[in-house]
Amino acid sequence: GVSRLAVDDVVITHMHGDHVGGLAADGGAVFPNAVVHVAARERDWWFDPGNRERAPAGRRGGFDLAAASLAPYAGKVRTFEFGEEILPGVTAIAATGHTAGHTIFRVAGSGGGFYVIGDLIHAAEVQLPLPHVAIAYDSDPGLAVAARMEAFAKIAGEGVPAAGMHLPFPGIGRLRADGPGYAFTPVE
Repeated sequence: GVSRLAVDDVVITHMHGDHVGGLAADGGAVFPNAVVHVAARERDWWFDPGNRERAPAGRRGGFDLAAASLAPYAGKVRTFEFGEEILPGVTAIAATGHTAGHTIFRVAGSGGGFYVIGDLIHAAEVQLPLPHVAIAYDSDPGLAVAARMEAFAKIAGEGVPAAGMHLPFPGIGRLRADGPGYAFTPVE
């Protein structure tokens, strides 16, 4: 029920196509009145021509999609540093490893707020009980695992919800320590 014209800000966890592909359509901005927020480190990595050339041929299209997704927002892309409050109550937290500038966000609010974890996890059935398991799309598997382990411990310790793109429906719930891993309870 919200018009795309009413969207003021779009916050990006990372620039993989399934996270930024919906920003542009037919060469134009889907959210023409919005400022797009992305970690400086993430944007710089995807826009470095050398990184594109070093990538396997099958992954170079991701660089083109990242560029095409931000192109309609020229002059309306705001980069941020980790630890920065990018919008009132929204703080960017480094979770690098999945990508060079993968970011999770701590959103303040009543009841303690919540976290948006982006692609900190992909295969919940595997990575919740075994958080040390990486996936093929992690650019640095060791860093991705370390980021997941640190964030899961923090989120479970705080007892606040986490929202993630690859979590079981409805995509938001609470983590709790469970043996060597974690269990996820969706919100009702």
